[in-house]
Amino acid sequence: MKRHISGFDYLRVVAIFSVVWIHGCDVSPTLSWLNGVNGYAVPCFIMMSIFLAVQSMLREEPHRATYLKRRAQRLLVPLLVWSFAYCGARYAKSIFLSGGVGVDWNLLHLIKGGASYQLWFLPALFLYQLIILLELPLLRLGRVSFLIVCLVCVSFSTFVATSDWLAEMRGGFDFLSLYYLPFVFMGMFCVWLVRELDEIWLKRMLGALIFSSIITMILGVKGYGVLAIYSLSAFFSAQIFDLPKNRAVVFLSANSMGIYLLHGFFLEGGQACATLLKIDLSQTLYGGALIIGSYTLSVVTSGLLGRFAIIRNYGILG
Repeated sequence: MKRHISGFDYLRVVAIFSVVWIHGCDVSPTLSWLNGVNGYAVPCFIMMSIFLAVQSMLREEPHRATYLKRRAQRLLVPLLVWSFAYCGARYAKSIFLSGGVGVDWNLLHLIKGGASYQLWFLPALFLYQLIILLELPLLRLGRVSFLIVCLVCVSFSTFVATSDWLAEMRGGFDFLSLYYLPFVFMGMFCVWLVRELDEIWLKRMLGALIFSSIITMILGVKGYGVLAIYSLSAFFSAQIFDLPKNRAVVFLSANSMGIYLLHGFFLEGGQACATLLKIDLSQTLYGGALIIGSYTLSVVTSGLLGRFAIIRNYGILG
């Protein structure tokens, strides 16, 4: 299997903008009509992360303690840093801006990424990495056995993700980590497919996925299965086709986690400024400007912060 997949760089660039768009729609609901299309973003990030992690483990099986320590540094250190940063910003906002959101300093709440709506992804991804570390030895049982385990896990986790009791939750780490859990096992299943099928069969499968995506769009079909079809179509399009290396794309891809961690500051900051200036963000023009501006500022800020050695060494930007 390929060590570097250039298509993943392109997919990260598009997917991170989709994430910013979705979160921006919380501020400007008039733009939320595109959220159905942008829903592929988080599943693709999960599948890419799992796919690359499993691929790396298959090349050289890591020592479990060393692997978990490295993952904790890359995921839980940023969680700690950005939780306090967002809590500090929220506290300042609650003081200086009438009606600002208060701060919940509960430790369990912070560990689950509750300081800001996007931070849930860091502890969830750490949990997902732990799951694949525990399941990887099953590959030694044989590829067919590994396939069966993956399919059983996909089926069971999808049942949980679409259950009524989970739907009653109001978001947050508990809901989102379970809702996206099937894509962890889909990422592992994708490793099996790439190892077992030649490129012709992979392209035929991708064609079937794209055709199914088009049909569901035309018919207006919605649901968890449709989300999986869209996400798998995007994932395999990026995985199969070798796209040319582009410096701008590589830069944006490398800063995708930084953009993810930072964009909440600019979305909420822009909302606060709009409140002070009495700008109606529900209008499409202003809402779109907030989303694009927040994305642009996140890119610039992530690029600048990434120049500092301490931020790179401790993985503060992921």
